Parts: sequence; structure tokens; C-alpha cells
Amino acid sequence: MTALELSKDWSFYNVQDLTTIIQRSSKLMNVIIKQEGAKEVAHRSRGTPRIANRLLRRVRDYAEVKGDGIITDQMASLALDMLSVDKQGLDDLDRRYLFMLKERFFKQTCWCRSDSGGNG
Repeated sequence: MTALELSKDWSFYNVQDLTTIIQRSSKLMNVIIKQEGAKEVAHRSRGTPRIANRLLRRVRDYAEVKGDGIITDQMASLALDMLSVDKQGLDDLDRRYLFMLKERFFKQTCWCRSDSGGNG
């Protein structure tokens, strides 16, 4: 494979791997994070380390301002809820984008077979 070829094996990280990444990043940032706090951030990171680290920075800021600076599962949950990051990891911008796609491409009448077996 050359340097310009793309890998065909793209996959998302699992929660355990993301938790490890978050814990390592927190050490580099000199932030105390509990295992369950790291896991909460990992669950909402949509399987990507880049998002995990971005969320970690936001949760750290919240923990420093609203708490004692230690990231617990409750502190992470409160911070992510305040940021409007839902359990699937979607934020307001993501939801607006998905809504726009739905309105643009799926609002049109769909002529498909109904569940009742009719021709409509």
C-alpha cells in the first residue's frame, strides 16, 4: 500500500479503547478523572478519539468551574448535558444538520408499499 492509498478498514473505537485514550489524555492535561467519568465521556464520543479529547477539554473546564476539578461520572454527565451532547454523542449542530437532511431529502412524498399490504 502506498502512502496515498486509503485504508479500507475504517472502524470506530469501542468504549473501552476510548476510555483508555481519555485517561491518557487527562494525565497529559494534569486532570484527575475517575474511571466512570472517562467512560461517560467515551460513551458520548461517537467512537472517535478526536471528539473524545474535545469533550474531555469541555468537561475539564466545567469541572474546574462548577466543581473541584475532579471529573466523576456525575460531573461528566452534567457537563455534557449542559453542552447539549446527548447519549448518542450528538450536539445541537449535529441535530440541526440531521434535521436539514431530513427536511431536504425525506420530506418529499414517498410512494411505497404500506404495512397493510395495499398498493399505496
